[in-house]
Amino acid sequence: MIQAYYAMYVAASATLAAISYKSKNHTATVPALETFFVKKQLLEKDYLDMIEKAQLEKKYVDDLNLARDRREIAQYSVTKETTRRIAEEIKEDAYKFVERKVSC
Repeated sequence: MIQAYYAMYVAASATLAAISYKSKNHTATVPALETFFVKKQLLEKDYLDMIEKAQLEKKYVDDLNLARDRREIAQYSVTKETTRRIAEEIKEDAYKFVERKVSC
């Protein structure tokens, strides 16, 4: 999906470059194509719909990747705050354990 999107994006960027226009933003590419090509009837609107759909789907994939990355950080990365909290809990447990009297 991502490769398909980038194939369309690169083709759209090349089309804009052919008229000496450079889009530095993915979001701006579709309106630029519409302005310079669809309104002048050089490109059918169906092609804009295709790249917009691919752009939307790419966003979902990007969002999913971001969520996965955040989950991995939360699950596997130990921060200083987490380390301090765990250390304090273990220290308290150690005091309780050592002070606990066992009846024999």
